[in-house]
Amino acid sequence: MAALLTTITDMAPTHSGHGDRSVFRTERDRFLAGRFGMVLFLGTVGMLFGATILVILAIRLDGSAWPRHLPAMPVAVWVSTGFLLLSSVSMQWGVVAAHREAVNQVRTALVITLVLGLAFLASQTIAWIEWNEAMQGLVDRDEAAGLAVSGFYVMTGVHAAHVLGGLVPLGIITVLVVVAAWGPDRRRGIHYTAMYWHFLDLVWVLLVVTLVLVL
Repeated sequence: MAALLTTITDMAPTHSGHGDRSVFRTERDRFLAGRFGMVLFLGTVGMLFGATILVILAIRLDGSAWPRHLPAMPVAVWVSTGFLLLSSVSMQWGVVAAHREAVNQVRTALVITLVLGLAFLASQTIAWIEWNEAMQGLVDRDEAAGLAVSGFYVMTGVHAAHVLGGLVPLGIITVLVVVAAWGPDRRRGIHYTAMYWHFLDLVWVLLVVTLVLVL
């Protein structure tokens, strides 16, 4: 997460030419370097989620360690999925608008994305509460049900934590676009944030599919 924040908040002006202290000769070089850093960061986070999914699937394959007749996933999970998918659409709208330098559209898109991200976290909290209530009786009767509960909390909780972490740079770049001057560094920040946000969207879809399969 520190890498994402550093990339977005690095707003120092860039110059080119002889005698320049900057590592990058052009704005495009700076953009490509930041994008490569984001790819490395997302690859690391992706391995974390991949390992989590594999562990849950491994436990699920052991029939004796997994309870039967689990309650369906809370409706709030599907609601939160809708919020996150919509936020990815608005985030991409912001990226396209940034390339056109349509600043007002960028501001609108980022604010919408931020609100939808917060709505996702709120709906996930509701889902956790509903799932806990639905599972409590089963856990009391069957210790193996605790594995299912833990699996639900781990997969959704780790993702929610990363969404929460993503809201920080999203909030920073939103404030910068709304209250500060427009510049190339804003476009970079929006692009890097969008990469992270779309990644979280994809991971969430994979987690939901995994939950449907194992539950």
